[in-house]
Amino acid sequence: MTSSDSGWRICRVGIIILVATYAAIMLNVWFEVLRFTSEYANAVSFLLAQSLPFLALILCLWLGCRCKHRAILLLLLLLTTVSMLFGCLAFAGLKLGFLGTEADFEKIHSTTTGTAEVAVYRTNGGATTSYGVIVRHQKQILPRLLLVRRLLAAYPAVDASVVILKNNAVQITLDEPSPTPPLTFRLRRFVIW
Repeated sequence: MTSSDSGWRICRVGIIILVATYAAIMLNVWFEVLRFTSEYANAVSFLLAQSLPFLALILCLWLGCRCKHRAILLLLLLLTTVSMLFGCLAFAGLKLGFLGTEADFEKIHSTTTGTAEVAVYRTNGGATTSYGVIVRHQKQILPRLLLVRRLLAAYPAVDASVVILKNNAVQITLDEPSPTPPLTFRLRRFVIW
């Protein structure tokens, strides 16, 4: 084994770690599991995550891709292009005030359930949209970092009332625009499992 082969193997592990971390962060955007308590911190972490495919591409180019590694290089180029698009949109959203403001995702109230809480958030998409409501079961695992499970998302809605039931369950009723029948959800001990 030559030194370039061992260098490529080390580089490949680094590329795999960077791409896997990027994939995990992108999945967390759509399937909420970890969230910061601040929407601005969530937006900035998403923006910083967009640099990971670029770092993997630099790592690949630094070692020098040979003929059999061109497919990896092309995939990293594609992933970097997509992440640059997301990064530009996230940066523009932060600068223009579309992302990271507390007004677009406002915590209305919460109910404590032992070591966790059930929180009701109001979403605001701006002048041309109605309010929405998101109800989450969340637990603080580190300062300002929450483990989250979405229980209910409703649009249009203004508020929701939460009642804790005996058997580790919660009853949620949407209040406006028209009252709905109550929905019951089981609360999990560690929020997501």
